Amino acid sequence: WDDTSRRELMSKGAAYQIVRQNVISRLALGIEQCTAFSGVSGVYEWEAAWALFAGSLEGVDGSGKGESVYALGDKRCPQFGTCVGATSIARNNQLALEAWQDGIQALASSDCFAAELARKAIMPQLLVPFIQGTLREAYEVDPEGGAALADGVVEFAEGWAFLAAILPRLALCNTTTTAFIRDNMAITGAPSTTTFQPGNYRLVKAHLESLYQCLGITCQDIGGMLTSSGAQIAGMEPCDDSARLACQVELGSSGQATGVANQGSGVSAEMVVLAVTCLLTLCTFVVVVASIAIRRRGAQKQASSKHEVADATLVGATTA
Repeated sequence: WDDTSRRELMSKGAAYQIVRQNVISRLALGIEQCTAFSGVSGVYEWEAAWALFAGSLEGVDGSGKGESVYALGDKRCPQFGTCVGATSIARNNQLALEAWQDGIQALASSDCFAAELARKAIMPQLLVPFIQGTLREAYEVDPEGGAALADGVVEFAEGWAFLAAILPRLALCNTTTTAFIRDNMAITGAPSTTTFQPGNYRLVKAHLESLYQCLGITCQDIGGMLTSSGAQIAGMEPCDDSARLACQVELGSSGQATGVANQGSGVSAEMVVLAVTCLLTLCTFVVVVASIAIRRRGAQKQASSKHEVADATLVGATTA
């Protein structure tokens, strides 16, 4: 490893594993504050999450040169054809911003369910540039891909930094598929002893694509890797959503892709999380309503007792 690869691994690891995770945590905390009926709307947490996501250098329209997670999307979009029109703004950033604004508005009006739906819309968009980065580096370190034109060992470090940030989310969809991707991208020693095998960038790409439906993204969201002149790179074309099954790639004993298992009848991780969140929100609401009813009943009984005592006193005084 050289100084450049070490710098890239550390800086990207800090930005994408620490800052990004803080963003995700704050979005979830905002929802928790909303559903707790504590008088705290959760708006602050979402605004703080956006500040961390965008950084301080993007400018009011997002066209600046930042250093945080938002900047990664803008860097990847011309490389994968996923910018908004002729702008330099990534489509995933634009979609995330729209959902963020919807969520903040919902939190401000205590519409916790709408805010949770907005969070669910944001989460897949946060994955897009990391998947693009993983695909790009997998291609650039592969001798049968773009290794001859790459910068050197820095691509190994960058690829692992991108993938490590999203590995837990990928594993929620399919642990076997994720393990194959990890084993082909992980840093296990010097670059020459990496487990990446020549030609495996194609398999890494196929394995990642098999998780798209579970992750809530499409082939169009990711796009296809382009040259600096905008030409499509052979072997890195966008996948086809209409032809791709809702599937997971099964791995054989040799670590190769051996088949496709249809998950169309299954329930995605996103659906499960959403259902659990809705159930918890409903339970919280029922508990709060019941608590209010009990307090009111207690207050009514206390008031009734006071009236009875007052009436008895009045009767006694009248009788006397």
